[in-house]
Amino acid sequence: MLGAYGKALADAGRLKEASTVLANAHTPERPNWSILSAQGSVADQLGDHKQAQNYYKAAIRMRPDEPSVMSNLGLSYALNKQLPQAEETLRDAANNPKADMRIRQNLALVLALRALARTEQPGLIALGRRGSVDALDLFYIKVNPCRPHAFKKFENLRRRRKRLSCEDRDGRRPLPGP
Repeated sequence: MLGAYGKALADAGRLKEASTVLANAHTPERPNWSILSAQGSVADQLGDHKQAQNYYKAAIRMRPDEPSVMSNLGLSYALNKQLPQAEETLRDAANNPKADMRIRQNLALVLALRALARTEQPGLIALGRRGSVDALDLFYIKVNPCRPHAFKKFENLRRRRKRLSCEDRDGRRPLPGP
């Protein structure tokens, strides 16, 4: 019962409350893999990717054949800019016979991010330079589509792209028109 309530709180964006409720939804003696996965999702959304990965790994130890938990772990690696680990984990999840289209889409997204990282200058993703910020922002929006701040982040990205497209080749903005 508490698990369902905690998941509903997370879906509503009340992440701190969800974290507290989910922590009380199972006991260390009788852990529940789906609640551990939900705790990982909440931790990722709060920006604590290391803790999220610990939750996902604990859930995988209980249900090693569950591709959704493996997919969540892969996305957590990607959010933490660990793209090689993300790709490996998502490939394992996608190769599982129970994998669905969403898991394969997550793998495709990480593969695209890795390709972008190879075509950009070294260290660009880690430093958050112009080209890679766009890709990582779009990744963030894909992972958190129902969060109001994700749409605000997308709108800011769209405005920024429009502003950057007005720059000349030297990177200078043209003077405003009359």
